[in-house]
Amino acid sequence: MVSSRRLTVAALSVATLSIALLAGCAGGQSKAEACASLKSVTEKTNSELSSASSDIASDPSKAADTIDTFKNEWQKATDKIQNPDVKKSAQKAVDSLDDFSKALAERTDDPTSTDTSGLMDAATGAQKAFTDLGTLCSKA
Repeated sequence: MVSSRRLTVAALSVATLSIALLAGCAGGQSKAEACASLKSVTEKTNSELSSASSDIASDPSKAADTIDTFKNEWQKATDKIQNPDVKKSAQKAVDSLDDFSKALAERTDDPTSTDTSGLMDAATGAQKAFTDLGTLCSKA
């Protein structure tokens, strides 16, 4: 169980690093502008995500709330994006955060019977979605 928690924290930490890739996006073209618009939400919520990753093992309810806040900020930013490629990728990232938050909430509801593989899958899904978004934006 402890190793699963460490893996979850590691997966979320990798997602944080992936999000940092968005900071390299520059304005100019529509894809670049869309990525640049995500930079501000990345900067605003990056510390919240780091905090959530440290709370997963000790306070999953707080982590789930933080992920929800993070997801809501990303949804607001995603809703403003006009570039279809960036919007689609950003929405996948938002959806992955929703899945991750739900997996954390399930752990909070009944910590003794939580499917840790489901939690890991959700964390990995979030990491992949943000990595994909970071890759898309690095090519902007």
